[in-house]
Amino acid sequence: MKNYMKKVVPVALAMMMGANVMATTNDLEITYNGEVMELIEEPKVINQSVMLPLRALSESLGYVVEWKKSEGIIEIKDGSDIVTLFIGQKNASINGRETILEVPPQLINGTTYIPLRFVSEAMNIEVEWNSALRKVELEGKYILDKENKKLMMKTASGKQVLGPVFLSSSEMASTPSLAVKKTSSGSEFITVYQYEEGALTSSASTIYYIKSGKVIDKIIPTDTSVMSYEDAIVEKDRVAFSSNGSIRVYDDTTGNCIKELNVDSFVFSHISEQYLVGVIGNKTCIIDLITDKKTNIIDGITNAQDKKSVAMEDLVYSKDAIEVVWLQEDAIVFKYYSEVEGKEKTITYKVGEGIIAK
Repeated sequence: MKNYMKKVVPVALAMMMGANVMATTNDLEITYNGEVMELIEEPKVINQSVMLPLRALSESLGYVVEWKKSEGIIEIKDGSDIVTLFIGQKNASINGRETILEVPPQLINGTTYIPLRFVSEAMNIEVEWNSALRKVELEGKYILDKENKKLMMKTASGKQVLGPVFLSSSEMASTPSLAVKKTSSGSEFITVYQYEEGALTSSASTIYYIKSGKVIDKIIPTDTSVMSYEDAIVEKDRVAFSSNGSIRVYDDTTGNCIKELNVDSFVFSHISEQYLVGVIGNKTCIIDLITDKKTNIIDGITNAQDKKSVAMEDLVYSKDAIEVVWLQEDAIVFKYYSEVEGKEKTITYKVGEGIIAK
């Protein structure tokens, strides 16, 4: 992981705190991309180094943390990137590259703390200490320019505009959040999310799919909505976008579009190399990437009374009562409850063939 660190001054903090080996920092504020982070556990100063709570910080920034208690090992995962830490030890590794910490990770009252300086090296985050405001300012690779409603990316030559984002100007709108998810192939999904409270909560998500610094695809809503019909999904080495009346499927290892279909308002639930499962309107359906055909799974129910009860057409913003129970590369099994027979029944879809009659 590249180091985006500009300036870290842990010594200044320690001097202001006195010579304590460990001190809490109740009045220390931590911001990420300009927004205050609400961390349950307080930062601490240990041996003149500012220590941040690992799990709260990592999960707030979209990382996955795995704690192997019996071995005293912590793994921070971000797509294909893995950072390994050892409780009480200064040695650590970033994608297999050994590094030495100024202060080892500490387990205090059940919470693991890591040095602020390491946050920059391991998580692609700029860290700056504002002594006048007693504030730790964290800035990620991607930045939301709220004033101009733009998504920015930091590069070696400065900040680059990637494109527009939707931000609601309503007084009921929440503060927008920015999240980054890295795929196993190293691509990145950047989501800018915002919601509005009301009789029904509505929301909007701007989504960018980026590979090697290049925008591959994006979704930019025009308003908040209770039910969005624009969507994106990533699973293993497949990425798919649904917007503007079409579905685009990408090979995430290359970023190349391998399939484009004229299908409107598809909301994904599963993706594989051979099919897409999701909802159109309120119907569970599958798009067969071998035949390019769309099939409504409810059509596999032959009894008219069961079909009507499963359709759930009288409920607003609700999908039919069909669930996925089993997924394989060449077949998917769905289930529904038959009121006529008083039991659960299944529908099997075979890729390349369609619904299999039982």
